[in-house]
Amino acid sequence: MLGESDLVKARAAFGELSRAVVAVVAADPSLQPGRFLFQCPMAKGYQRWVQLEEKMANPYMGKRMLECGEVVSVWKVEG
Repeated sequence: MLGESDLVKARAAFGELSRAVVAVVAADPSLQPGRFLFQCPMAKGYQRWVQLEEKMANPYMGKRMLECGEVVSVWKVEG
């Protein structure tokens, strides 16, 4: 079973991975269609993540706060 310290470390590691994913998707328009960029103001460290579903599922706060956050960007197919 994970302790509180382990969860803090896991969330920080996810934030850094997410930072890289967001940068790649933002830099390559071919990866953007159908993806949603969200941000959680309560997360420590990097607060953003990319997901394929429009309904928010916050990975930072666990089951207790799946809908905490806001849409930052919706990437759509142009044309």
